[in-house]
Amino acid sequence: MRIPVRSTFATAWALCFIASAASAGPLFAPLENGSTHARAALFDTAYRALAEDPAMANFQIVTVDAAQVARQTRVIRLNLAPGVLVTARQVDSYRTKEGLIVWHGILLDGGVKGLQIDPRKTVTLVRNGNKLTGTVHYAGEWYHIRRLRRGGHALVAVAVDRLPAEHADESAMPVVLPAPAPLNPATEAAASTTRTVIRLMVNYTEQAAAATGDILGLITLAVAETNQSYANSGVQIDLELAGTSQTSYIETTN
Repeated sequence: MRIPVRSTFATAWALCFIASAASAGPLFAPLENGSTHARAALFDTAYRALAEDPAMANFQIVTVDAAQVARQTRVIRLNLAPGVLVTARQVDSYRTKEGLIVWHGILLDGGVKGLQIDPRKTVTLVRNGNKLTGTVHYAGEWYHIRRLRRGGHALVAVAVDRLPAEHADESAMPVVLPAPAPLNPATEAAASTTRTVIRLMVNYTEQAAAATGDILGLITLAVAETNQSYANSGVQIDLELAGTSQTSYIETTN
């Protein structure tokens, strides 16, 4: 009996890929000891900005396995807190013109209901080299992933009830929306002609840049989450980041 070598090789490669994905560890690893927070509080402006945020419930200092956030990665395990380990499955991923990777996923713990996606159980990650920025919605809780300026990342549990008033609407539990049906080429071409593209130029202050270890990642996350909200709501608008620039404007508290 002849064995088709090409088919056998492809099958073996696929099995190796699946096994590799399954064996990948959680995305985060603790980077804390008795002095980690004390050192960061003294020297890291991004840490201090998070610690002073009234909507911050608590946060861990962690390292991230940023290489897991790749366009071909189908599943990522997120250890959000002690005893909280969830699995996210990719629903979309793309590379921006600046070279950053945006990865959208749903949590397998009830994140999908037939042809529906529950926005309360989603994850958006932005990878900029070895830096990661993101948001996770799980079981009514919000988690932020933010890069610190002097190494490491902060995994932040957000106190939703303490969000500023301008974000009050965001804290409300969103409705479960139907996932878009796959388009055939003709329908996709027709749909693409009806979308409006808005190009954004984002200017940020020195204070804003000092409050994060990756200002471009944070801006890219904001654009990605806005576009996802538009898609969930059936709004035919795409935001596109035209560029970013730091201004000389001095922020005041007045």
